[in-house]
Amino acid sequence: MDEGGKSDSLYPILIGCWLMILTVLPPSGEVGAQSESWLNVALSGSPVTCDPAKINDALSTSILQNNVFEPLVRYDGDKFATIEPNLAVSWETREAGKIWIFHLRPGVRFHDGTLLTAADVVNSIKRNRQFTELVEEIGGLTIRILCQTKRVDFLKTVSKAEYGIAKVLPQGGLAGTGPFYIERWEPSSRIILRTFDLCWRERPNFTGVRFHCGLSGEEAVARMKAGEIDLIDILSPSLADRIKADEDLVLSILKGTNICYVQINTQHP
Repeated sequence: MDEGGKSDSLYPILIGCWLMILTVLPPSGEVGAQSESWLNVALSGSPVTCDPAKINDALSTSILQNNVFEPLVRYDGDKFATIEPNLAVSWETREAGKIWIFHLRPGVRFHDGTLLTAADVVNSIKRNRQFTELVEEIGGLTIRILCQTKRVDFLKTVSKAEYGIAKVLPQGGLAGTGPFYIERWEPSSRIILRTFDLCWRERPNFTGVRFHCGLSGEEAVARMKAGEIDLIDILSPSLADRIKADEDLVLSILKGTNICYVQINTQHP
């Protein structure tokens, strides 16, 4: 789906892109308060793009990575510490990391119903403006990437959101392979992801996800208490303290994977 159009177990809806994520859930554990089997998520901001090749913000990553567009490999869903197969079932490296060969998973379908091929992966990777290496198809389900220098950490690179595999559709827009496809993309108000029945992974057991964009913490909590929101992506510590005292809400504090720092300019008086 193009940016202007409308168009992983429970798969991770929000990837850990913040130093701390404060999540609020109804104590009943019921999902989809608004309508049948929908998960309603309040976002503190608005995503920038629905094209993985253009991603450079945390919210776009949270919504799209592994949910809509899947990279060749991914971090495990529990500790985010180990690289595991994803669209690539195996890989090998030669010349101390200058050559990487990926063997793709058979039977994977894009959201338009077509089967994933090595040519699709090559074309998708070439769309990434940050990619400067040589990628080529060497078989129906095998690709080879020739790096300019030794890249022992290359798996970390191709696990990123901007390396999510996307197919450019003849009628315009993009198709991914993830467990959800974009039904509506209006980042100023609402984004809707619907479950993709032909996903190679286990099908999520709910209809889809509605992201309500740009809500303040106060508004998100009020709408949750009214039964309109199931999950809030992030809250300020001061508001979180108030949530702890509310018997109708549950607060979950998760440690993120980012390291934040302040750099001091010592060259300027």
